[in-house]
Amino acid sequence: MPTRDIRSFASRISEEPDITISCGEDNHKVHRAIISLKSEVLAAMCRRGTFIEGETGVINLRDDDPEAVNIMVQHIYDEPYKISPQKKEDESSARLSLQVYAIADKYMIEPLAVSARNEFKSWAAMAMCTDSWVRIVEEIWEGDGYSGLYPAIEKLIAGDIDYMLGDEWRPFIDKGMRLGRFSTDFLRGIVEKKDFDAYEGEGEGEALFEMRKFEDLEKKIDGLEYTVSNLEHAVKGLENTIKDLDHTIKSQK
Repeated sequence: MPTRDIRSFASRISEEPDITISCGEDNHKVHRAIISLKSEVLAAMCRRGTFIEGETGVINLRDDDPEAVNIMVQHIYDEPYKISPQKKEDESSARLSLQVYAIADKYMIEPLAVSARNEFKSWAAMAMCTDSWVRIVEEIWEGDGYSGLYPAIEKLIAGDIDYMLGDEWRPFIDKGMRLGRFSTDFLRGIVEKKDFDAYEGEGEGEALFEMRKFEDLEKKIDGLEYTVSNLEHAVKGLENTIKDLDHTIKSQK
């Protein structure tokens, strides 16, 4: 069912809410049918005969952040997650986006995870290299449930890698390396930026840089075609071997 239909669907439900999502001092009265549409994890928890929550009628999320749970419930009932423009630069808003992302990822609510990730990326681009940015990035690196945010951090760092590898920032980068928070995509992004900078320095510009990327792609395609050709040759060889074996077996009967 499309997200936009959730509210109209809820308005047509004659029954009262039949299960409670509890977190901290908050108790959210919700409908099993509606939360099951948005989260396979919550759907399994509230199913009768499967987990205790389905029998007691209470899903206790004691380990989660109450504000993030509140936002999750609002999202389930079709309320979008959006940081107000007045608060976009606040560290507290960035930290809330982390909590919302973590809970959306935990309960497999992908649209909410995407919204939280986009809010974080917007904040991170504005706050990059500030003390707040360092605190939040280190919290992501050291915490659980934030791995989906690593690429956004990698992209920012790779985009200004010359500055980030300076003496001031080297301990910060070393920490990320020790924690294993940089992927091969991060290294690829650095190489591509270096190549682009080199071309610009030689006056060749972006067009030639893109041309080189295209040439590299053509080489990869040629390599794949060569591999396919070898595989086809090997398959034909196997087919001939099978025919020979079949002939031998028939001749021995």
